[in-house]
Amino acid sequence: MKPLDIVRTPKGAYALIIETGDGGVDAAISYFGGGNPTGERNAWWSEGEGLVVVDNLPHLLSCATANPFGRGKADAEKFFPILLDNNPES
Repeated sequence: MKPLDIVRTPKGAYALIIETGDGGVDAAISYFGGGNPTGERNAWWSEGEGLVVVDNLPHLLSCATANPFGRGKADAEKFFPILLDNNPES
């Protein structure tokens, strides 16, 4: 987990990691849409507590603004890879 990762909580809410501690093992999150829709905590989530990385903000933004006629999406994948929690390479 790293800052700017987009995660899904165990109850299905989506949030942005805004701070990490212990070398990325713990994370504080901010829920999308404001507030706390599922009543889950904002901090501190540890690895293995059910946060699932689904994307990261730099990747999402670079793909959204990439020139459709160039290599922008390939560059986004190269420089801002998505390291999913269920991916053995992450």
